[in-house]
Amino acid sequence: MKKCVQHLKNHQGFTLLEIIIVVVILGVLAIGVTTYIGFGTQVYTDATDRTEVVSSARFSIERLNREIRSALPNSVRVNGNTAKQCIEFMPIVLSTIYTDIAVLPEPSTAAIKVIAFDEETFNRGFSPALYVGVYILNAMALYDGTNNKVFQLANSNITKAGNEWTISLDSAQTFAEESPTKRLYFFNDAVSYCIQNTRLTRHQNYSRNNDNTPSTSGVLMAEDINIHDNNGVLVAPFKLTKTTQLRNAMVLINLTFDHNNEKVVFNNEIQVLNVP
Repeated sequence: MKKCVQHLKNHQGFTLLEIIIVVVILGVLAIGVTTYIGFGTQVYTDATDRTEVVSSARFSIERLNREIRSALPNSVRVNGNTAKQCIEFMPIVLSTIYTDIAVLPEPSTAAIKVIAFDEETFNRGFSPALYVGVYILNAMALYDGTNNKVFQLANSNITKAGNEWTISLDSAQTFAEESPTKRLYFFNDAVSYCIQNTRLTRHQNYSRNNDNTPSTSGVLMAEDINIHDNNGVLVAPFKLTKTTQLRNAMVLINLTFDHNNEKVVFNNEIQVLNVP
């Protein structure tokens, strides 16, 4: 009889209290594991967002820096309004030294004689047009169209005579004045980088609005850019310190990338050489 009672005790189930204790312990463990996994997931998501913002920003900033750094001297200018901010410049194809150009009061001619240069780079520059500039001291000499310092080349034909080559303008012209160093630049049409509605776009071969900003949609370079402070006041993303006789031009770029509450601020200072 005692053996039967002992056998029954050995096969009794858990009491209600024991079950409740086990359930509470499992609940606490589940909450802890869930919180840990959720925290890890949030950290991963934040890191991914930050990486995406930084990657996008670095690509666009590096492209912008590289192009402005090789801009034609005195060609950089800032255009825009409270909704659209742009920086505009003329990209250099190459430069050389001229030996003979027509300068007032000399008669007009389409021929320009220069020292030999990189012909392959020169030929690539005709897309869609290539211009010649001599002794450009300010942006208006490029953009007003009546300066007699900038003319378009006719084609890529070169007449070679040893180290001196002759190229042709699209019509007979006379330059306003000589360059003290006889430097001549070949360059393309203007390029603009604009920020509007959080988007950074690149523009080329465009028509202009009244404020000299491009009227085209451009090519998207980056998104999630904020150019206003918390009060909605414009924070100019592009600033230009113009050249002087003793100082090169400086372009200051201040861009804030804001994505999913992740903010990355880029402050860049680009020197544009003043060698007209």
